Amino acid sequence: MGKPKNQTSPYERRLLDGTGSRRKPQGPRSPTSIVQRQGDQSSGNDDEAATKTKRQQPVPPGAVFVSAPQVCDRYGGRSHMWLERKLQNDPAFPRPTYIGRLRFWVIAELEAYERSAAAATQHAIAHAVT
Repeated sequence: MGKPKNQTSPYERRLLDGTGSRRKPQGPRSPTSIVQRQGDQSSGNDDEAATKTKRQQPVPPGAVFVSAPQVCDRYGGRSHMWLERKLQNDPAFPRPTYIGRLRFWVIAELEAYERSAAAATQHAIAHAVT
């Protein structure tokens, strides 16, 4: 119970016409248009590429919690995977508080972790010298 042989679907008609897709053809692209989209470094157009990176809002003074992307930014723009591995491999790293499915860290706990990590580094350096 298929369709009659003389009836074609819109998809088949596009294939037979040679258009092949619903998108309008966009003419040939020049190599300069590709460079312009990626940011032309030779012309000093680096600011355009830098503005496309997603940065979190700075942590306001008096804030108690920071989100996961803000934690990544706090440690030098680290990736989400770095944060996952830090939680898995470093038992001293503060654990997040979950609100729904979102994770938040207490800023005081992060600061305490940073102080203890700095003290441990100083202790290791002092013992390595002696």
